[in-house]
Amino acid sequence: MRSIILICLIFVNVILKCQNKTDKEKVTYFLTNHKYKQALKLCNNNLSISQTKSDLINHSWFLSVKGIIYLDTINADSGKIFCEKSLNEAYKIGNKKSICNSLHGIGKYYYRTNEFKLALKHFEFLNNYSINIKDKNYELISNYYSGAIYYFLKSYRKALSYDLKACKLAIETKDTADYIRTILAIGSQYEALRIIDSTDYYYSLANTVFLKYSKKTNNTEAVINDALVKINILKQNYTNGIKFGHRAINAAIKDNNYSILNVYYDNTAICYTNLKQYDSAYFYYDKALELELKYNYIYEYKEDLKELIFISKLTQNNIKAFFYIDRYIASDSLYQNSNSDVIDSLKIAFEKEKAELTLKTEKEKIQDAYKKKQIIYIAIVIILLLLVTIIPYLFYLRKRITIEKEKQNLLIQVKDSEIKALQSQMNPHFIFNSLNSVLEFISKSEKDNSIKFLTKFSRLIRLVLEHSNKKTIVLADEIELLNLYIELEKIKTENGFNFTFKIDKDLDVQDYEIPAMLIQPFIENSIIHGIQNKIKISEQEKKMYKGELKVSFIKSKDFLKCIIEDNGIGRRKALEIKNNKSFNHLSLGMRITKNRLNLISESKCKIEYIDLKDATNNSIGTRAEILIPLIENF
Repeated sequence: MRSIILICLIFVNVILKCQNKTDKEKVTYFLTNHKYKQALKLCNNNLSISQTKSDLINHSWFLSVKGIIYLDTINADSGKIFCEKSLNEAYKIGNKKSICNSLHGIGKYYYRTNEFKLALKHFEFLNNYSINIKDKNYELISNYYSGAIYYFLKSYRKALSYDLKACKLAIETKDTADYIRTILAIGSQYEALRIIDSTDYYYSLANTVFLKYSKKTNNTEAVINDALVKINILKQNYTNGIKFGHRAINAAIKDNNYSILNVYYDNTAICYTNLKQYDSAYFYYDKALELELKYNYIYEYKEDLKELIFISKLTQNNIKAFFYIDRYIASDSLYQNSNSDVIDSLKIAFEKEKAELTLKTEKEKIQDAYKKKQIIYIAIVIILLLLVTIIPYLFYLRKRITIEKEKQNLLIQVKDSEIKALQSQMNPHFIFNSLNSVLEFISKSEKDNSIKFLTKFSRLIRLVLEHSNKKTIVLADEIELLNLYIELEKIKTENGFNFTFKIDKDLDVQDYEIPAMLIQPFIENSIIHGIQNKIKISEQEKKMYKGELKVSFIKSKDFLKCIIEDNGIGRRKALEIKNNKSFNHLSLGMRITKNRLNLISESKCKIEYIDLKDATNNSIGTRAEILIPLIENF
């Protein structure tokens, strides 16, 4: 019997050890694949367990990883706080692995904040510790980051010596991904030194190794393609550069690695600028600016603004030049304000976590004291329950009914607020799309169409603004608004389609109201994705085609049934076209509308799409049927 118990205990111990190992491997995997939320959750769980068990080794390790997670998600100051706390714990227990991990995190922090002297100091410490414990992975990290720092300090020869050491270590550790990264780093040094042959050799070698040996690890594909962009820029082969630039961008988006995507946008924009394709250059620089604002890359943000100002002056576009100059002037104060807010909020979050840990310890002490007096407390509770049973229950019941009523009222108010918020999002989305059409006419110098469009557009905007603060709109006004919108789309397509409105004779459009701008996104979908796509394909195939759009309103008991039918390309083909585009348009209008329908009447609202087919099963259009409760049922 004792031997069986002993075997069970050993088995349980082995399972626990494997579990710890598995959690560390999972965290490493999540970090490698940029799954920071999952990594952070797993770290917090293990920190809680190790705190309870007083397991300082695991606690220190997971604390340092938590700091690195914050660093990699641009919460730099908070990351530094956790790494420093981990380093203190690691020094106390003399755990050199945790010391290395913490030094890596703190060095990374100073590297990110451009405090290069402090960064070098910590990576030097890391190098010494890694040699001492014979850990070539940390030795590789220290040499790789030291090379990157000297690159930023423009000491390219010194940087090259560190990168060569890192490359040698990557070969010894047989890590293909690290080997590729170090080859690319060496190529970067030669690129900075303007030694084109060596740059070409190392970038091409990295690509060869990647294609032959490497698995498609996160970010490697994007980095390789970006290196090929840079070598093509050096060779002034900008068309090839654009091809590799698009590959780098798509790979980074696929891998969800947005923190470095601005670099790929910038290099692609450089190629377009040199080819004098300035509209594309504007587009990619603007995409880079968005990310640089999000991640507080202030240096890169200002450099890109300089390039945009240069292109604006080159193309004599004074309006854009002044716009980008204003943003450049405001960039310093913008960064300082946003950065201070981030730092303050993260420090508060950290202090809160620390306070919660302290509170947890105090609670455990209180619980120990409570257990000693448990018998007395139980006796007191039993006596009190016997004395007062009915009266407290009645008070509780009354209070519960009151709370439930308040809760229902609050839910109704929240629901109304959500509907109003979604409606307020719909109006700017609709106006933005219309303004884009005006700009298109103006850019094409189509004066008559511009005036005609603006006249109808002003009437449409007046109607939209009149109803923007209303929860519902008379059906007659909604039909007038839709009619104006369709006329505007007809102007855009140069009368590329006909449209008809059909209203049920039993439906008095003056007697009923529906939520404003609820039907317009479905009509927009039919025109843009159905009819306009078919117009383009017909023009390419030199076939005759005239679009047809039919909108019907039918009263069905207590509901309004709206049918939108088109003879466009069909949903399947439209989806193929959308997926083949480099940048898919986000159907914001449809998403907002579906959310509004769900909030307005939950399961009562219905949307059904029907694919129209001919006798040979070919697509001849799409019909959308929307069922909306009439105002009396809201």
